[in-house]
Amino acid sequence: MNHQKLVFLVAATGVGLAVVSGASPANAATAQPSAATKSATQSSAAVSTARLPSKSFPCKSPKKQHLNVSWSKKSHIPGINSTYRFYFNNHCSQKRTISANFVWGTSKASKLIKVNAHTTKGDTTFVVGNAWTLKSVTAH
Repeated sequence: MNHQKLVFLVAATGVGLAVVSGASPANAATAQPSAATKSATQSSAAVSTARLPSKSFPCKSPKKQHLNVSWSKKSHIPGINSTYRFYFNNHCSQKRTISANFVWGTSKASKLIKVNAHTTKGDTTFVVGNAWTLKSVTAH
């Protein structure tokens, strides 16, 4: 029996898709990445060196200190879902809340990130449907 199978090949920096023919799963393990997979892997490596979008929010105390936030977006399976990863450092003396505001048509949703005082390094990840778009990032 000869069937066409779709096999996900997971690379260290990306996910590729290759079509493998043959009935046995052993054939799938020997599949080589396609040119499209290699190209996608190279482009994702190039994207990682780009500067991330970011925002900075002033502290009430101490003066001249800030809550800094940056984020990145990755699509796991194009057209289905996306992962937003938020990186933050809080140099303020008070606990802060970061609000990531998403929209989908007329629908709105917010994801809240609670950040303790003097948290100098942290990150968190949200998985959202691909139709949702990050509209704004605010802090309070």
